[in-house]
Amino acid sequence: MIRRIRSYLIVGSQYEINKPIVIVMIFDLYLFLSTGCSSDYEIVAQKPNIDPADITTCDFKPIETTRFHEYSCNPILQEELWGQGIVSVGFSVTEVQGHPFYQIWYNSSDIENLSYGLGYAVSTDGTNWTHHPSNPVLTSSPNTWDQDAMSSHIVFWDRETSQYVLAYQGVTISVDDFDYGSWGMGIATSPDGSTWTKHEQNPVIDFIDDFYRTVDAQIRPCWPLTIQPTERGYTGYISASIVGSNSACQMYTLQSTNVIDWSIVSETPILTSGFSSDRMGFVDASVVEWIDSASQQKILYMFYVGFSEFSNQGNYQAVVDSKLHIAISYDNGLNWEKDENNPVPIHRSSPASILSVDARVVGSRIHLWVGDMYNNVGGIGYFYYEPNIEPH
Repeated sequence: MIRRIRSYLIVGSQYEINKPIVIVMIFDLYLFLSTGCSSDYEIVAQKPNIDPADITTCDFKPIETTRFHEYSCNPILQEELWGQGIVSVGFSVTEVQGHPFYQIWYNSSDIENLSYGLGYAVSTDGTNWTHHPSNPVLTSSPNTWDQDAMSSHIVFWDRETSQYVLAYQGVTISVDDFDYGSWGMGIATSPDGSTWTKHEQNPVIDFIDDFYRTVDAQIRPCWPLTIQPTERGYTGYISASIVGSNSACQMYTLQSTNVIDWSIVSETPILTSGFSSDRMGFVDASVVEWIDSASQQKILYMFYVGFSEFSNQGNYQAVVDSKLHIAISYDNGLNWEKDENNPVPIHRSSPASILSVDARVVGSRIHLWVGDMYNNVGGIGYFYYEPNIEPH
């Protein structure tokens, strides 16, 4: 559930999941080549094309009319006891001596008191998790801009600074008509994934003040979607509504060289609402780069969560009927084409309650982790998508 309190949004449903975890085990194979009797060796890393069903506990089943397969033992993760509901999730996979080391960060909350914290867990196989004994490892700070909510987490490893970067939405709820509260995107960094330091300039994007001035008050932010390190810095995607329109949360591109100072690259939306299933905009998104094996053309795939309605719940609005969609770009993200078969029929509930997605390319497939409802409890489901095959 996405809560809007006055002009800002809080992710506050005890069943919402965001930024799921990787469970695919990826192994490097090494080819050792020798010349004569020389002791010199060349080591060449090769990424094998492994069928995930060969290395996971359960198999994968095709989803009719799609290029998707679903893990038959979904969900792979649900709530932890210290919080009353996972709100958002970030993940990382690192190879240690040739074996995968999985890390997950998840935001959990006490919905009644709106207290938020960041949990941390690690895994050697992506399915069995050891939670950090000091959870939560990061919490909202009293009497500051994020005291009432932390949500919409995005976690990535920054090679330039050799540290983990956490981007999140923070909120302080307004107390009356003369108080707008605070609302924006904050940054925290960590050398090890468990010890976090919030940036002194938070929020690095002030959704109420700075963001409005940057775009001449023409759009109103909804929430951050995702951030990706690039060769020239960082690219971010954010959803925002155009002032005077139907209030749909369209998608814009942000750019930064240091994760702190952000500017809008797209003055107009790069992706607009249109299909009936995403006519009110976008909740979450994940972008991956794909190289077509036949043409060697680079293609960007965007997996995004679109929704069809807002439901007024007093002083906030809830997202209704949110489903997974696909968009494709052939020009490095300048223009996007929505898949004609949208939405993807993988949701478990009616109306649909998908509120998050994350994707990675592994071998010849794109692997996805999707936040959905499983028997009325939020959980993370695991899927893979094969661009080069015809729909089942």
